Amino acid sequence: MLENSKVAREDLAWAAGFFDGEGSVSIKRLPWPTTRPSLRASSIYGLRIILGNRNSEPVFWLKDHFGGSVHVRHFSNPKHAPAFVWVAASRVAASFLSQILPYLKVKSEIARLGLELQESMGKLPHVRKNGYRAGFEPLPPEVLLHREALWGKAKELNKRGPRSDQVLCR
Repeated sequence: MLENSKVAREDLAWAAGFFDGEGSVSIKRLPWPTTRPSLRASSIYGLRIILGNRNSEPVFWLKDHFGGSVHVRHFSNPKHAPAFVWVAASRVAASFLSQILPYLKVKSEIARLGLELQESMGKLPHVRKNGYRAGFEPLPPEVLLHREALWGKAKELNKRGPRSDQVLCR
């Protein structure tokens, strides 16, 4: 949340409903960009949330109250209105998710995974020489395995189509 910004519970509930319908939570995995043999097997994981809508007003409201950025996506078909896409990552995404989590109905499980990943990000040891950042040491295998498991669960939750645990009719 932005400094000195208080969001009313009713607005958080609205934001959760809007995000449940129009947003997405993803855990990204990229290879570690290094030539150091000790780090080559590592990956970088990151939390990212995205919400798109044709109406700019609620998208900019989210940016103004929670941070992140808004991008405009134009389409080649002139009959299609542009889409406004709000993107937030890492701590900004985690702050937003933690505030709306009590109100989420659809995306609560993946939001919890994202928050768990972001919580693990504080465990990145680094080496300092003469007060300057000299580089990163490899993460302990259990931290990498935990992040990989979170990425796998998020990937499964974000699959298209019905999930095996979903009730299709009542």
